[in-house]
Amino acid sequence: MDSTGVRLVYRAPRANNSHTLLIALLFLLPILSPFSAVSAEARIESQDFEILGQLSEVLEERQEMLDSNSVAQLAQPTIDGISNSVTPTGPSDPLANVDETIVGASMVVTTPPQPQHPGPYNY
Repeated sequence: MDSTGVRLVYRAPRANNSHTLLIALLFLLPILSPFSAVSAEARIESQDFEILGQLSEVLEERQEMLDSNSVAQLAQPTIDGISNSVTPTGPSDPLANVDETIVGASMVVTTPPQPQHPGPYNY
């Protein structure tokens, strides 16, 4: 049992995790940076509710306007103007000759046909 050969023993290569950890920290750093840069205190002031008070006043004014007769008085001139602009058609109006042009017209269905999609593929 006399063996004179040289035998070298190497240990298994060790994985270096420091680079992996460094890269992971570089990816996680931007997630944590907004928390370190922002500072504020939770505070509600009375002026924050000022807009709600103004909105309440406007809604009360609107309801008072609707409940009163002033809406009819404000709208009546506009309604009268529209009613006065409506006139019956006569033989001199361009719309009087419309009936003569559609006497021989035929109606055509213009709905698009139903799409025909290919069926599902079986793999």
